[in-house]
Amino acid sequence: MSVELFCYRLGKTRVSAADKKWMPKWLEIYASTAAMSASGNLILTRESVFGFLVELKGGGTPAWQRSQAARTLEWYQKLVLDNGPVDFSEFIKGLLLLAAKEK
Repeated sequence: MSVELFCYRLGKTRVSAADKKWMPKWLEIYASTAAMSASGNLILTRESVFGFLVELKGGGTPAWQRSQAARTLEWYQKLVLDNGPVDFSEFIKGLLLLAAKEK
């Protein structure tokens, strides 16, 4: 349910067409292994986000794509959870620095 709500609310925002295409895909990847709350929302914690990003790295996902995955979870937190406990700025900043080095 919460993935569908995210897609619906994302469609009403002014993000790029590429984000509207890829953010739901990243969220579905996260959702495939994430815990859900009793209300049917995905649970986001600093540890679960970090674990997800480490898993992506282990699978060979480049840093720029991992930063997009982190941005997706940040948007999910804003659009569905009405904000939450995870500060994504450190994740995204670090991944963007790594992405610049990978170029």
